[in-house]
Amino acid sequence: LVYPVLSLLTLGLAQPLAARALRRHYAENHSFGGADFSADLGLGAFYLALIKAAIFGALSSALLVAPTAGLAYASLAPVFEGVTTSDEVFLLFSFLSTDQQILLALPFIALIFALYLTGKFYFALVRHIMINQLRLAGGIRFQSKLSGFKYALVILSNLMINIMTLGLSYPFTIVRHYRYLVQKIEIRPIRNMAGFVDAQTRAGFSVFEEVSDIEGLSIDI
Repeated sequence: LVYPVLSLLTLGLAQPLAARALRRHYAENHSFGGADFSADLGLGAFYLALIKAAIFGALSSALLVAPTAGLAYASLAPVFEGVTTSDEVFLLFSFLSTDQQILLALPFIALIFALYLTGKFYFALVRHIMINQLRLAGGIRFQSKLSGFKYALVILSNLMINIMTLGLSYPFTIVRHYRYLVQKIEIRPIRNMAGFVDAQTRAGFSVFEEVSDIEGLSIDI
């Protein structure tokens, strides 16, 4: 709760501190059987991710805001000709038609959407950092192949699919979203992986092991 407030007070400069603290909390409070997870997260990687996200945000804002602002200016410039004060702008805005009001709001909507995509881009970079530094006691490591740009495209395409189907495809896009996240994680197993899994099953999942035997399931990793 404290770190997000600190991030706001520092205009986002403390965001890497918040991201690292949250991911470290995730890692250190999960376990597999009797084996604990851990993550040695360096702060520099999170600041580098923030710089990359800032560049992505600037580019996406330019691509989305510039065309909509140009369209709004070309359509509404004659209407606002001669208007010089903010009071006159607000007064004239109240006399605009609904279509004109929407057109005037488009650049601001585009900016908000660009910032939203930037947040998703940064999330992907942070997740990538955490997975690559994630360790499971016993020597097991993980590797992430998550791309911030591709993840942003998944979010964007999911949004377009939901709009075109009036929300009926929402379950499909949720599955598509999490499938992408999961498929970009690889495990780096140890030599005696079967023995490790057996030991952790006995330590933490004995009930599940009995259920799997009853159902005739084969639990592999």
